[in-house]
Amino acid sequence: MVLMPIPWGLLPARPDRCPRSRAAHVVAAPRFQMKVPRPSHRRLRGRVSDLAIGADGRPVISLYDNTTHANQTTEFNLKLLRCADVACTSSSAVIVDETADVGQHNSVAIRSNGMPVIAYRAEGTKSLRVAHCTDEKCLAKTSTLIDSASNTGEYVELIIGADGLGVMAYYDQSSDSLKVAHCSTIECSAFTTTVVDNSGASGRWPAITIGQDGNPIIFFEDRFKTALRMVRCNDAACTTSIGRIVVSDGVIGRKNGVAMRPDGSPVVLYEDLEDEQVMILSCANELCQAYAR
Repeated sequence: MVLMPIPWGLLPARPDRCPRSRAAHVVAAPRFQMKVPRPSHRRLRGRVSDLAIGADGRPVISLYDNTTHANQTTEFNLKLLRCADVACTSSSAVIVDETADVGQHNSVAIRSNGMPVIAYRAEGTKSLRVAHCTDEKCLAKTSTLIDSASNTGEYVELIIGADGLGVMAYYDQSSDSLKVAHCSTIECSAFTTTVVDNSGASGRWPAITIGQDGNPIIFFEDRFKTALRMVRCNDAACTTSIGRIVVSDGVIGRKNGVAMRPDGSPVVLYEDLEDEQVMILSCANELCQAYAR
């Protein structure tokens, strides 16, 4: 594997979410911008917005909206924005869930039929849910409770697997572990959840991709060892897996992103807090072993 620092001025707009289809790049000034104010009573954590590309090439954005209105009332809901064109010169927004405080941690993916799927955390119940849209604008949808452990669903990351079903990697604070949920149906009315890593203080900032064998590969933070850890799942639901630490130099493993090369070798973006750098890890193969020298 090869490590390379990236100057801060060349970072993507969201270093915690490297696009799955390409490496980090300079982002031009967007045509469409939406500012979400930070609530005065707390600091936002996790992924408050996420981006996917629809079947028509138009961006689709999941967004935690905590807008404070003129009457001093504040929204705490999950919205989905769909751009009107590829340049996103305008957009339409719908509320996906407005039950109490929902969506501060969210992730969106697009199924092969163009329908968005959003995984998100409900802060009030500290649980993980999935919204399955039945049309491209998400005017109609179903919401399913996935995990109701005492405090779970943080840093959720969603991807559509090789089987066409949703796969979610997320942090379970109640067990201090990394979990994976795999939908058994398109609507995720049935699913399996698995504790993938409970080695202690593991599971924040997961970045998930699909390997050439159709099974998930996940990179995440190991806080106990201040390291970047990975697991390679042995099946689509990640009921069994193999794991290893891939980088352990410095205070690292946060704000991870991953993209997969055509040969099946991952490229990983992560933050090095100690040196205040964002790093790229270039793996030689799916197990993220070092290149031969």
